[in-house]
Amino acid sequence: MFKKRKNNGILIVFEGGDCTGKTTCANGLFEALKTKYEVYYSKGIGSKMLLGRLARKYPSTFLFCLELAFVTLFKIEPNLKRGKIILQDRYNQTIASHVPSIDKKINQLLIKAFNPIFKKPDLIVYFTVSPEQQIARLKKTMESNKYHKALVENPELIRLREEKYRELLSTHQNRLIHMDTSNTDVKKEVSCLAALINNFTEKKHVQKSEPKT
Repeated sequence: MFKKRKNNGILIVFEGGDCTGKTTCANGLFEALKTKYEVYYSKGIGSKMLLGRLARKYPSTFLFCLELAFVTLFKIEPNLKRGKIILQDRYNQTIASHVPSIDKKINQLLIKAFNPIFKKPDLIVYFTVSPEQQIARLKKTMESNKYHKALVENPELIRLREEKYRELLSTHQNRLIHMDTSNTDVKKEVSCLAALINNFTEKKHVQKSEPKT
């Protein structure tokens, strides 16, 4: 369940497994779109604010949900009301796909309790990468990131999480863009994504401006 939307902004969510290119593309897209639109970049999970720092230090479904609720109410919602394009780097699907923690009943109940706060995205960009490249990328950060180390040591978790993501996103097919960043040029990916989002944005603005009959 999502909170109903009454605003002129656009919420674009970037989802996908760790080290699949979400943040890189989101930052590149921000630069590509900011000359034409009012754009706001938001880090959803593990941000630099107090709740994000606490969630990184003491990882738990409750703290991640609390951080995301704060981001939704005080970052996303106000900027949507101002008519901005929100580039949301990770959202509630990140928490709901986090294996093995999501297998615990208490965590499933927590997500269900927080879900009414979260906004329904206008567009979801889902990132994937080949297992070999993902492992190679994860190895670069595994010494400073315990979860990345766990993924490298148990690649089955990567497969299970991707399965969970696909299950969660299956109900969003009409607003889903799939980006495979295996062996790709980041600049080309950003350019392609910017064109898709620009087209989507223009269509949505036209629809909003059409008179009701």
